[in-house]
Amino acid sequence: MASVRSKTTIDPLFSNFDLALALEITPAALTRRVIRKSVPPADIRTAGNCKNWRFSTIRAWRPDIADRLVDALKTAKAAA
Repeated sequence: MASVRSKTTIDPLFSNFDLALALEITPAALTRRVIRKSVPPADIRTAGNCKNWRFSTIRAWRPDIADRLVDALKTAKAAA
C-alpha cells in the first residue's frame, strides 16, 4: 500500500483508494457508500480533493477493515 500517508505515527491516514481496496470495492462505490452514509465521511481532504480517513475512524467504524489495513501495511513493509 504505497499510497498510505501518515501525518503522525500514531494515527495514520488512509486514502480512498486504500479503503476501497480493503473493502474490496471500487473508489466510485466507496463514494456512493459515503453519500449513503454507510461509510463515515472522510476526516481530511487533501490537494485534489483526495479523501483520507484516520486509522482511528476506520477502527471505530469497522475493526475488521482496520485489521485488513494493518495486514496490508505489514505485507508492504515485508516486501520492501
